[in-house]
Amino acid sequence: MSPTSKSQAMTDQDDEMLSEYDFSHGVRGKYFDRNLAPQLPGVQFLRNSKGQKTAVLLNLQVHQSLWQQILSNHIDESEFQYLTDSQTHTQSVFIDFKTNLVLWQEIYDRIIA
Repeated sequence: MSPTSKSQAMTDQDDEMLSEYDFSHGVRGKYFDRNLAPQLPGVQFLRNSKGQKTAVLLNLQVHQSLWQQILSNHIDESEFQYLTDSQTHTQSVFIDFKTNLVLWQEIYDRIIA
């Protein structure tokens, strides 16, 4: 596509917006209701410096039976890192999205079901 054709295509797209539509004072997410988003008790997301969700801490006080089902079906428990309290009782499991995204999707689906 030549530069003039590309600029012509952009102009044609710009012509589709009617002049009475004015978004200059628009507020992104103004009508977003956090109460409509799925509630995930016992789940704490970890974010990188860009604010992207990169991992989750799954509270085993809340999701112990779910975690036991997951362990019995798929995975080796030694592949995961756990947070423990001062008496070495396991409190949470760390699930990294980079290596365990499919597993997290399965857990998420079960939590919101």
